[in-house]
Amino acid sequence: MIAGNLILDHGEQLALHSQGTRLSEALPGTGDAVYHRACEAGLEGVVPKRLDSGYRCGNTMNWRKVKCYIEKEMDIVGVRRESGKPAIALMADNGRYMGGKGEEKLRHASRKDFWERS
Repeated sequence: MIAGNLILDHGEQLALHSQGTRLSEALPGTGDAVYHRACEAGLEGVVPKRLDSGYRCGNTMNWRKVKCYIEKEMDIVGVRRESGKPAIALMADNGRYMGGKGEEKLRHASRKDFWERS
């Protein structure tokens, strides 16, 4: 797994103009292990790339941003929905209330039932 790459212009290596530019070496371990270490360190995530790929503008399968996230089960005690915006939920955990958006991982039938009850 490589976290950085030298940028080439017509096959010529470009000089690094800024001392703020950092190139990363290959990291030891599997992609899963590197991802979990990044999350444990409090980082936003990782950007892994295929070893045989160079940088290309736009979205490709060769470079992917993989964000760290926390998974937790909570009781939903309220939902606010506005047209064109993500739903905002009020959630409770042991009597403590938290607002925010959650990512629903429900199958179609369960999701439909959930929104009908909300």
